[in-house]
Amino acid sequence: MPNGAVDRGVPQELLARLFQRKVVPFLGAGCSVPEPSRLPTAPQLAQALIDRGAGTAGQALEDIAEDAWARGGWAAFAQLLPVDEWRTRPPNVITRAIAELCKETLIGQILTTNWDLLIESALSHIGQPYAKVVDAQSLAIEPAGTVTVIKLNGCIDHPQFIKATRSQIEAKDWLDTWTNALFDVLVRTNSLLFGGYSGASRAATTTIATIVAAAERQAADFIVDRQTPDAISAASESGHRFIEAINLTEPFTGEATDFFAELREAVYRLLVARPAACAQTMAEQVVTPTAVPAEEFVAEVDSIVEMLKASEAAVCQRWLGSCFRSFPDFEHVKPYLPLIPNESEIGKCLLLLAAARWAGRLNVFAELEFTVSVTTNGVDTEAPIHIVVCPPQQRLDAAARAALVAYERTSPSSTGVGIAFGGLGDVEPATTSFSAARGAPTRSAARARGLSIGWINGDALIATFVRNADAGAVQEHIRRHLDDAMTHALAAAA
Repeated sequence: MPNGAVDRGVPQELLARLFQRKVVPFLGAGCSVPEPSRLPTAPQLAQALIDRGAGTAGQALEDIAEDAWARGGWAAFAQLLPVDEWRTRPPNVITRAIAELCKETLIGQILTTNWDLLIESALSHIGQPYAKVVDAQSLAIEPAGTVTVIKLNGCIDHPQFIKATRSQIEAKDWLDTWTNALFDVLVRTNSLLFGGYSGASRAATTTIATIVAAAERQAADFIVDRQTPDAISAASESGHRFIEAINLTEPFTGEATDFFAELREAVYRLLVARPAACAQTMAEQVVTPTAVPAEEFVAEVDSIVEMLKASEAAVCQRWLGSCFRSFPDFEHVKPYLPLIPNESEIGKCLLLLAAARWAGRLNVFAELEFTVSVTTNGVDTEAPIHIVVCPPQQRLDAAARAALVAYERTSPSSTGVGIAFGGLGDVEPATTSFSAARGAPTRSAARARGLSIGWINGDALIATFVRNADAGAVQEHIRRHLDDAMTHALAAAA
């Protein structure tokens, strides 16, 4: 298979290994370079230090580090690094995509020779707990149930563990300790996904080559880089050792940002299959006691599923954000709702949309935007429809109120229809937006602002599929639910 074409597609073997939870990303300096992170590669950092008087022309980063260690140990070298600047740099597409794979439970360990904090920031931004390991001894006591970030060459948060000099990176005891800690647990049986190593320092490639070449491996590895493997091998002795050590298959030669953006979309299409299967199973169970033709209703579920599959991952996340806004996932800097842990709830959202479509009331627009056709007081109109999922420990009416607040910020319409399920209690017929109006010094009042959502309990909507009911009767019940919700919304907004 030829290398380098961006539209070549993510290797199917990599996708299969990801869903087997058998891939460990191995990140180099090139994964920290893209916008908006803009951190330097090893040669760029060396030149920046030389420009600041910390080295002489032509010195490699290892030589500059050696001189600093001779003057004052690790503290002298740490003082040369732009630590405060690095801490403020935001994650990029690469680190964000890997963080999302972690939250989907597809990745549990990340290896990196980078000193920066970009992968930790990406995980924190989406609310994914993680443990960080900077020395081999700590690997044996990592907390269970979290993602583990393994910083082989140290970290700016723990500068005493940074390895940068030639003597350090070639120290047999240190390399043997990492090799013994990692090989049987992670490296022997997992595929490694290398990114950003063509411009890596000798410290990085020496560490990798030693760990990966420790013994025979069966797992295939993948590499993403601007340079071909042959070019990386020819560039330096450490690069040659790196390419020789890994068990390479299907290399991707091109921009890492392109590859990881494509990987995100490829994984998303596979992830959608999980809630889709839940929706289809629910649909079959719902219609079984009725006289509704199963294939007729399931076909509508399939049409909603196809809309989800045809959308981009970012579009799906925006739609999920509107449905799951009350979930803890949306309390973070860059929210991400994982599909695998929430497959049942997402499946139910798809089922409810399919029910409205089957009843002839759902209208679909681009980027997963939905409205419903409703009739109130003999007048036909079109209104936005909102699906709201409530966490088990929260009140359903509170989730509905939160949805109204979000609706108020983004929608030009004054009224809408909502379907809510989950949580505690029931949802009120309509939720209305109010503002505080000040009068005399001792008086104030809440005034309706004319914005409201009329609510349907999702379980009540599904309950319209009663035993032996025919299709026409069930569809009429669904239409009545939608019409009544809009009537309540208009009355509350009046």
